[in-house]
Amino acid sequence: MEGELIIVVLGVVLVGLIAWRRAVYLRPLTGRVIEPLGFLYRDFSLARVVGDEDKTISALMSFARASSGAPTILDEIIEGVVTLPRRPSRPVSLLLEKPLAIIGRQRIFCRDKQTVSVLVGELEELKDQVPNLPEGWQQEARRAAGRGYLPLLVAVAEPGGKIHRALHATHQPLGLVLVEGDLDTARLKALNRWGEAAVRFLTFAPKELAQWLFVRVFPEADPLTMSSQQLKDVRPLRQRDDLAKNATIIAGAGLEERYRTVNVWRHRESLELYSRNPEDEELPIEPHTVLS
Repeated sequence: MEGELIIVVLGVVLVGLIAWRRAVYLRPLTGRVIEPLGFLYRDFSLARVVGDEDKTISALMSFARASSGAPTILDEIIEGVVTLPRRPSRPVSLLLEKPLAIIGRQRIFCRDKQTVSVLVGELEELKDQVPNLPEGWQQEARRAAGRGYLPLLVAVAEPGGKIHRALHATHQPLGLVLVEGDLDTARLKALNRWGEAAVRFLTFAPKELAQWLFVRVFPEADPLTMSSQQLKDVRPLRQRDDLAKNATIIAGAGLEERYRTVNVWRHRESLELYSRNPEDEELPIEPHTVLS
């Protein structure tokens, strides 16, 4: 009788363990994907300019005034860097706006009856149109990003005449703008409560800045970080997706890269996306703009 009771008890325990294991394996994991720039910041400000500060700020002001009106995260950042006059002395008229590979934009506008093109963005996406980068600027950008600043390159061309000439013109670098962000400590604490294993960064920020931000949230973390450029060089695509699947941070990612990465990650787990970047509304998962 005692032996039969033990067998029954063991059977109940075994059934319970099987049910528990099924619940664990069938329950979808929820990963939180964060675009930290914008979402983890309250505001932005100018730290300093490497290069010709006066010409760089003047070009940024013209660039901001030539906005098409459609919201972009780049315009939000620039609004914190420059203060636009209420009555500008030199009106500008936008002729064409072209998004670049990551965060940057090219705006071609008419100012004082002259066609002017201004590029603003990360060094990686501007290098083809700004080949004459001053020595040391790339190293300075990496160092600044590793200390928590967003480096933005500002370059200009004044080809005159037709718009198509401005589109493909070689631009001259004016300055490297180092942007400082005011971090939202409440949101940092909220992410920390979620736990390191539940959080990933998918961001247009440079690799060094993305790592710096992740460690601000999780001080003991050693995240596996991949840049978009590293992933683009991997072939075949299946191998590229395997690398992305295990990464904690994908940095320097434009819209196309973010779209592909979200699809790779959501095959592995249920995802929630948190971003204030208007472009991310085009991703296959609707972004949250506030913490749930």
